[in-house]
Amino acid sequence: IRQQHAAVDPTERELVPGAKPVVLPHRRLPQAQQEVIRQMVSGQLEAGVLDMSKSEWRSQVLIVPKHI
Repeated sequence: IRQQHAAVDPTERELVPGAKPVVLPHRRLPQAQQEVIRQMVSGQLEAGVLDMSKSEWRSQVLIVPKHI
């Protein structure tokens, strides 16, 4: 039996009214990773992939190596 799944927009989240964001301490990253992140974010901002935000709902950056 094949089930159909509704399309899900990954940018939309249903929040519980009155919910507060989880606050985690900032993790320091090695200088090399900081530079990679800075370059990637700058490129994506220029390309219009990312938008600046001041939301309290945020998460830390995690670099995951690509296995080829």
